[in-house]
Amino acid sequence: MTYASDLGLKVGSKIKVIGDGVGCCFNDGDIIELVEDDGQTNPYFRGDSLNRKAFSLDRYKWEHYKEDESKVKIKFPCCVPTSEIKDAKTLLALVSLFEANGATVYDGVDCGGGHEFDRVDNWDYFGVSLRAGSVPFRTDFYDDFEDYNQSEESSELTIYHVANLLGEEVKATDSGDWIEWNGGEISPVTGGTVVDVKFRNWEEDTDVSHDYSWRHDGEDFDIIAYRLHLPSTASQKSITECLEDNPSVGIDYSVMGSTASTDPLISITQEVKYTVVIKGTTFTFTQEELDTLTEELLGFTTL
Repeated sequence: MTYASDLGLKVGSKIKVIGDGVGCCFNDGDIIELVEDDGQTNPYFRGDSLNRKAFSLDRYKWEHYKEDESKVKIKFPCCVPTSEIKDAKTLLALVSLFEANGATVYDGVDCGGGHEFDRVDNWDYFGVSLRAGSVPFRTDFYDDFEDYNQSEESSELTIYHVANLLGEEVKATDSGDWIEWNGGEISPVTGGTVVDVKFRNWEEDTDVSHDYSWRHDGEDFDIIAYRLHLPSTASQKSITECLEDNPSVGIDYSVMGSTASTDPLISITQEVKYTVVIKGTTFTFTQEELDTLTEELLGFTTL
């Protein structure tokens, strides 16, 4: 047990500084995170900068800080594939979200406050990079996602879906249309989703999305398109044939405590109608009506 742990703190815990104590390295209202507990009364905390500083828990005023659970929590450094940023509105929403989570806006918005959506097609990723200096977290465009972590202390990096960050559902069309894929580190759909994929060599395959590599390496099996896998629907004819052979398939009456029914589980009636044009006038007949008409016509012609 340490002095900090006795106060309910552990590495990763956050506190809010109250007031500007003499000699305190943090300011009133700062939210700081415990990064090293050396067992002393002044363990090391980190605020907005990369530098850790000792904070005297017994000398300065502070309170436990609980983050708003309704707020989207983003772990920096991070990035999103620019292929998922479809318009300027989406880009500005990401910039606002990153800024609300403590990042300094550098890329994404120009000096006049306008969007930089025209830069999206020129880069593979947009996100918040971890940099050395007084501004550790800032928004940047990069082609290599590894550029988002320039720290020598940690190699941690999170790649998000745009839809996840903006509270939307990651969607793929259910119409069966192919969706073009230009490569990326993460799947465009949730991990357990069954998808059809089309490779660069035009072969196709079906499996759960997390079993595929979605990045492009210039190989034959780079995925160039995908779609949600739609199970084939049985035809009415096949259903009818199945039920005719097994009228009560799927029901075990022995465990139901009742007498087995002689009625089929599903009854399908197929009524075929024929369209007949007689001297420019259209008539619709069932099979029975058509047979009767045919007999009458045949009888008429023999007279």
